[in-house]
Amino acid sequence: MTQRDSSKSFYQCSWLALLLVCGLMIGGCVATGGEPQVLASPVEQSDLDQGINDLLVQLRQKLKYTEYEIAPVAVVSASVKEGGNFTRLDELISQRLIDDLQQNHELVILSRQHFFEYRDNRPFSISKGGGTGPASENLVVFSVGISPDDVLERAIVRLTAVNSLSQAIPGLNGSVVVDFKKEGLARQLHQARPQKNPYPLGIEERPYRKVDRLTSNLASELLATYRAGGFASGQTPADSDVRVVLTTMPSPVAPRLVLNIISALQQDIVARQGFTCAINPADYSSFDQMIRFYESNPSFTISETRLSPATVFLFAEILHHPNQGMVSVSLRGAWRIDPTDKELGGVIKETAGNYLSGFTARAYLKM
Repeated sequence: MTQRDSSKSFYQCSWLALLLVCGLMIGGCVATGGEPQVLASPVEQSDLDQGINDLLVQLRQKLKYTEYEIAPVAVVSASVKEGGNFTRLDELISQRLIDDLQQNHELVILSRQHFFEYRDNRPFSISKGGGTGPASENLVVFSVGISPDDVLERAIVRLTAVNSLSQAIPGLNGSVVVDFKKEGLARQLHQARPQKNPYPLGIEERPYRKVDRLTSNLASELLATYRAGGFASGQTPADSDVRVVLTTMPSPVAPRLVLNIISALQQDIVARQGFTCAINPADYSSFDQMIRFYESNPSFTISETRLSPATVFLFAEILHHPNQGMVSVSLRGAWRIDPTDKELGGVIKETAGNYLSGFTARAYLKM
């Protein structure tokens, strides 16, 4: 063997030895390091994601074997009551909760009226067949609240629940603590805007921009509420056309705007099938005095022939909102009682806390 062949053989042996050593090292790592780690996405690896999972597990355990185990549910952010900003973090946690609840529960989308009721701690309007309210008196409304602490660099995520009467449900709650460091996922989401606006049209955070849209929705709500028949003392709607009396209360808002709103509202109401106008706009003044008299003296029989049973008295109130450039439009309604059974009767007045005993609607308009 020549010197050249000997050198070549030496290099080949060296490479083989090196490969063998590397193989043994890799094998040793696999043998002593346990199962290989599977890389997860940043969200799956985050403390936030683990915290949300823990919160959902808590909720499932507390719902089990209770009357609310399969009850219809709704989800809102605590910012609705607290007045804080609705952030991408609120949106993410709320959506995770919705996705989890929908596996066993019917999801109810709360209307503008329900948002007002929730803020005022009033019972939620419950439809009686055809209305716009939730379908069950067993409704559970879950609220997601986030309390960040920049100093301790942590945030507490809380979950609470109320029933259809806006009463807290004892024991149906939960909380977790998540990381809130400056560069953490939770803080970044808390500082980001949500992808969708969670508020229904017409509340302060999302006012109407056009008069015709506002009045059209109020008229639709009036018809749905009346036909649903959710009146005080179990009253029923009339089979014949409903006669509407629309009057306005004194308003500090510009007269032209008030006239535009009232005119549009009247047109939208009488355009609905089943509604007719009880009086001519020119008679508003005298009828307004008459209605106020009957309202103040319920013992008197309403003898005015144009105010037949099944007449709806609508009182419109238009006021400035503290937020410049916005006005609130409120309607309060009262029905003649027992329109299908009695020729003459008193007036159903609004009962505090029950929007369906008399028609009450409110919406905001951005001018």
